Amino acid sequence: MARQDWSYMGEGHVNWSLYLEDGWEGGAVRVSREDGTFVGVREVAFDEEVEVEAEVVFKPTSLPESVKVVPAFSDLVVEDERQADEEVELENGWRLIRRRLQLGKKAGTRSVMFGVRVRLEDAREDVGAGEVLLGALSVKEV
Repeated sequence: MARQDWSYMGEGHVNWSLYLEDGWEGGAVRVSREDGTFVGVREVAFDEEVEVEAEVVFKPTSLPESVKVVPAFSDLVVEDERQADEEVELENGWRLIRRRLQLGKKAGTRSVMFGVRVRLEDAREDVGAGEVLLGALSVKEV
């Protein structure tokens, strides 16, 4: 169904646990950059045009209040086709964010990047040793 192309982009530590055929992934992203551009993402490529549902479950821990953790669903083909993310607050501070994407509709792009991005309101502040726990990353056919 899908294949793993790569599992990490950016600076810092990413500890991944398990990759399954449907794309589930767990682990922790340790934030270590001062400018807030750290991204922990995974790219999954499909062999054909397909509608997929990308899902991120995460929990920010030990981060200053000025740090915002946002989902990163990135595909150049669908960037201009912004859809509203479905967001659910789970127990104990966990958040689930889900988005549907149509892959391969334009220019033949059949991959999706997904994960979390750490963004600072004040880029001069050092994030330090904050951590974002990734409970699950998933991309599956709809």
